[in-house]
Amino acid sequence: MRFPVAAVITRLILGGAQETVILSAEGVGGREGNYPTDVFAGPEAGSEGSIWEDAVVRGVRTEIVPSLVRQIDPIRDLAAFSWLVRRLRQGARVPGESADLRFAYEVVHTHSSKAGVLGRRAARKLEGVAIVHTVHGWPFHDAQPAWLQSFYRALERREAAHTDRLICVSERDVQKGLAAGIGRAEQYRVVRSGIELDRFHPDPIARREVREEWAIPQDAVLIGAVTRLSPQKAPLELVQILLGALRDQPSTWGLIVGDGPDRPEVEDAVRSEEAGRRIVLTGLRHDAHRYFAALDAFVLPSRWEGLPRTLPQAMATGVPIVCSAVDGNAEAVRDGTEGFVFPVGDVERAANRVRELVGSEVLRRRFGEAGRFRAREFSAERMLKDLHQVYDELVFGGPLPGRRPRAGAR
Repeated sequence: MRFPVAAVITRLILGGAQETVILSAEGVGGREGNYPTDVFAGPEAGSEGSIWEDAVVRGVRTEIVPSLVRQIDPIRDLAAFSWLVRRLRQGARVPGESADLRFAYEVVHTHSSKAGVLGRRAARKLEGVAIVHTVHGWPFHDAQPAWLQSFYRALERREAAHTDRLICVSERDVQKGLAAGIGRAEQYRVVRSGIELDRFHPDPIARREVREEWAIPQDAVLIGAVTRLSPQKAPLELVQILLGALRDQPSTWGLIVGDGPDRPEVEDAVRSEEAGRRIVLTGLRHDAHRYFAALDAFVLPSRWEGLPRTLPQAMATGVPIVCSAVDGNAEAVRDGTEGFVFPVGDVERAANRVRELVGSEVLRRRFGEAGRFRAREFSAERMLKDLHQVYDELVFGGPLPGRRPRAGAR
């Protein structure tokens, strides 16, 4: 038996949550998977890049929700909600079955804040469907004004009351949700974002080629990040950290791989100092996995996070890490074991930690080896196993409280 899943996310931009959705849909719903998955997303792309094409290459079935946008827009939001209700009621075509048949969705699994609200509310219009929401970092965080944090907490509390499972990508987010009064402990499960370990490993050839392509000396100590240039990732702080590490260090270079709305400000910041001449901005790269191998240290000064996939990707490649002690960052990277963790916003301390790594190849090697071992805990196989278990609990665990079997369901 196969049990269709509808996955709903606001945008399929190049980002960790989106990559997790596509990888999960391919893994649990592939040719032989028990949970064939349709992915629904809004049409917005963005300067970060899009992964619609990657979804198609992987054989993941996708559909555009025409009015689903990231910003609050009552008219478009109502249109997106109505579209989702109609489409979810139509059910799914299941591979291997007659094209004329549609099967009721057993699970509606939402991701991201906007899709999490609209998708869960649309799912409540169906009878007997299990509702799952993944928190890729809560929408409330310390960088927001207090009133906005309160608004998001209240919204999440309301939606959690109608959600069967709340999946978090880190234990810290579970505790953060419970402390905010969102849901009950028995609703929560932790499913860490998994990475394809066979794509991330030390690669001397990629290391040489990337450095040749961008005219970076082969013997330089290269510090940088693969990241989105957006406020969440604090790219201006990243530049300040790199500049702080590069000053008076002529054999040290910086590398920033990625794009986003903050790119103009990042370019200006890089040009503000002479040392910025040794910081390379590549822009959007669809072969970003190769760039990890070129680095000697990875820096991520995020202001808020769930659990960013780039950290285990860097660890799997054997690259030591310097990251902010926010949410899942400090859960993935243990201070003094796989790298260094610094207080959010403490640019000076972060730069000092980077300089410490620059000055010690022995320390870089020790952290890198520990990271490769640690990265095994973030494999795609483990993620898919854990997600499969969540779906099994809901599909085979008996009637859900307060739900009636759908008419026509198997």
